[in-house]
Amino acid sequence: GIERKLVGTNSYKDVNEYKEKQDLLNEIAVLEGKVDEKKNEFLAISKNVPDKNLVLKPKRKEIKTEVVPKMFGKPEIHQKETGNYVFTPKQMEQLETIVTAAVAVKKDYERLQSMNPVIENEKLREEVYQKTNENYKLKNENKELRSENRDLKDLIGDLRHEVGLLYQSAKDFVKERTEGVRAVKNVFKELVDKVRERNPGSEFERLYKREKARERDRGMER
Repeated sequence: GIERKLVGTNSYKDVNEYKEKQDLLNEIAVLEGKVDEKKNEFLAISKNVPDKNLVLKPKRKEIKTEVVPKMFGKPEIHQKETGNYVFTPKQMEQLETIVTAAVAVKKDYERLQSMNPVIENEKLREEVYQKTNENYKLKNENKELRSENRDLKDLIGDLRHEVGLLYQSAKDFVKERTEGVRAVKNVFKELVDKVRERNPGSEFERLYKREKARERDRGMER
């Protein structure tokens, strides 16, 4: 693919820049998809709002009937209009749908009026770029730290090896110039104690303790 071509013709930095741009384009595509989704939602709501003034023909006017009883004869019946209109259940359902849609459209309109789409889009692009750039920097820092960690481990290994050689050389030096096993052990212990005073918990001391532990284990096996 294109990444393989870049590896063959450009530097490693160019490949990372290409990947960074691809990540940015993917983020922008996601944002544009959300915008399209919101547009479709807005259009679906708008379909419930009529293009022209709504005219609902009432089924009839509401009439209030009042019965006035009389002492003699039939009661008087008075009917008068209340000023209200009676609508069918279907008309009421239609009206509720339109009102709900109109409220939703009004809220979206007010929200859009309070923001500049161009500025908001630029802000989103800048945020995506910043996040992508931060991620790229963190990856590089992590890579550098891993490399430094490997170098430190190698250095520690080399130093331990050198201390081990010095330990053995010091022990051989004491053996060559001291008579008797017990005397050798005492002189070497004094040397270890001096090292401990100057550098407590050193690798030299650790090797001495490990050697003494092995001697104790061999003594128990006998």
